[in-house]
Amino acid sequence: METNKNIQDVIPGVAITVVLAVIGVLLAPYIPGFNAVLIALVLGMILGNMTDWSKKFKKGMDFSSSKILELSIVLLAAGMSVDEIGDLGWQTIVIILLMVVGMLFATVALSKRINCPRSGGLLTGFGTTICGSSAIAAVAPSVAKDKHDIGISLAVVSLIGAIFMFVWPLINSLVDIDPQKMALLTGGTLHSVGNVAGAGYSISKDVGDMAVTIKMLRVALLAPAVLLFNTLTSETKPKSILDFFKLPTYLWAFIGMTILVAFVDIPKDILGGIEEGAKWLLAVAMAAIGFKTSFKTLYQSGKKVLMFGFIIYFIQVAIIILGILVLM
Repeated sequence: METNKNIQDVIPGVAITVVLAVIGVLLAPYIPGFNAVLIALVLGMILGNMTDWSKKFKKGMDFSSSKILELSIVLLAAGMSVDEIGDLGWQTIVIILLMVVGMLFATVALSKRINCPRSGGLLTGFGTTICGSSAIAAVAPSVAKDKHDIGISLAVVSLIGAIFMFVWPLINSLVDIDPQKMALLTGGTLHSVGNVAGAGYSISKDVGDMAVTIKMLRVALLAPAVLLFNTLTSETKPKSILDFFKLPTYLWAFIGMTILVAFVDIPKDILGGIEEGAKWLLAVAMAAIGFKTSFKTLYQSGKKVLMFGFIIYFIQVAIIILGILVLM
C-alpha cells in the first residue's frame, strides 16, 4: 500500500514534466538556437515561478530531476561514436586532448577565485569544455550543490554558444582562415553539436564535416573527462587508487555504455533510438529543474556565471589558437 501511495504521489509531477518535454521537442524545429532541452527548461522556469506546482507536486519533480536525469545520462552514451575521428590527424587530436585537460584544470582553479556560485562555474566550465547541456547533465548530480545552478549554467552555455555560432562565420568572412584551422576553432570551442553544425556548414561543407567530427571527439572524451573532473572537484581527495573509482552508480553505467558502444557492433537504428530517447528524458529532467529555478536567483547569480562563462570560453579559444600555432 505504501508503494502504491508513493507512486501516486510521483505521477502528477512526472506527467507535468513529460508534457513540457513534448512541447519542447515539438517547438525546437521552429525556434532557432533553442533545442528541446532548453525550451523545456525555460517552460519549467516560467510555470515554476507562476504557480506553486513545484511544492504541490514536489515528489514527482524530485524524481524527474534526479532519477530520470541519471537515466538520461546513461542512455546518452549511446551517441558516443568515435567513427572518423582517426582521420582528423594526430595534431588535431592532440590539440583537443590538451584543450580538454587544460580547460578542466582552469575551470576548477577559476571557480575558486572568481566571485560566482562555485557549482554554477564548475558546471558552466565543464559544459563549455565538452558538449554543453549533455556534459552539464553528466556531472550535475555530483557537482551541483543547488539545482538552481544547473538551470543557470545551461542558460549561460546556450547563450554563449548561440552568440559564437554567428561570430565565427563572421570572422571567417573578414579573415581568410585555412579550412582545417577554422574547423578546429568551431568544432573545438562551440558548445553543442547544433552550434558547431550551424557555424561550420555556413562557412563550407568541408569545414562543417571536419568541425562536426572534431566535436564528436570532444563528446567521446566525456567519460574520462567526468572521471578527472570528479576527482578535481571532490571535497575529499582520494587517499588511494580505489577512492578514485568511487563514483555514483549512474556514472559507472554511463562508462559501461560508452565501452559497449565502442567495442560492440550495435545496429545504428538501435543506437539512434536510444540516443533519441535519452534526449527526451533529458528534456523531462530539465523541465523539472526549471520548476526549481526562481527568476530572482537566476538574476542574482546568472550575471556572475555569465561572466565566468565568457572568461572560460576565451581561455578555451586561446588554448585552441596556441595549439594551432605550435602544431599546425
